Amino acid sequence: MQHAKMYTVFLVAALSTAQPKADRQGTSFVSNSMGFSSGVTAKATIAVEPPAPLSVFENKSFSISTTTGDTYHRWIVDDSKRGYFGYDINAEPVQNSDRIRVTIGPLTLTTDQLDAGSETKRLSAFQFLVLPRYPPPLIVENGDTIALDLLVRADGKQKIVDYIEISYKSLGSPKTSK
Repeated sequence: MQHAKMYTVFLVAALSTAQPKADRQGTSFVSNSMGFSSGVTAKATIAVEPPAPLSVFENKSFSISTTTGDTYHRWIVDDSKRGYFGYDINAEPVQNSDRIRVTIGPLTLTTDQLDAGSETKRLSAFQFLVLPRYPPPLIVENGDTIALDLLVRADGKQKIVDYIEISYKSLGSPKTSK
C-alpha cells in the first residue's frame, strides 16, 4: 500500500496547557470553531511540526461538521493518496465541577453522508483509513488545549497536529500563558 510508505496515520491525544498561537511550534494552516449544545466551545487548528512550508498541506483538505450540536465530525482527505480518516468529538461540562469532559472517537459519518456534504469530491471512491486507537475520555480544565497527532511521516521527523482549545463561559476564566 503506497500510503503506508509515506505516512503512518494515527491519533494520539495529549493534554497541554493553553498557549497563544504565537508561542506554538509549527506552521498553522486553518482553524475551525465548534459550539457544542452543552455550551462548551472549541477551536481546532491544524499545524505542521516542526515548522514547514504550507506545501505540506497540498492535496489535503480538513473539514468539520455537526448535525445536532452534540457531536462534531472532523475528517481529513488526502487527494494524492485517495484516502481519508477522521474522528468525532463531544465536549460537555462535568456536573458540579469546573472541568470539561472531552470524548474523541471514531468518525461515524458514512461515505454517503460525506459525499452529500461535498460539492466536488466523492469519498466513496476513496479508501477509509481506520485509526488504530482513540484516547479515553479526557477531563480538562477550562482553557486547556488537546494536541492530536494526526499524520506522522514514516521517519517520524514531521507531523500534522490538530490543536483543540476547549472553553466554557460559565466556568472560570480560561488559562493564560505567562
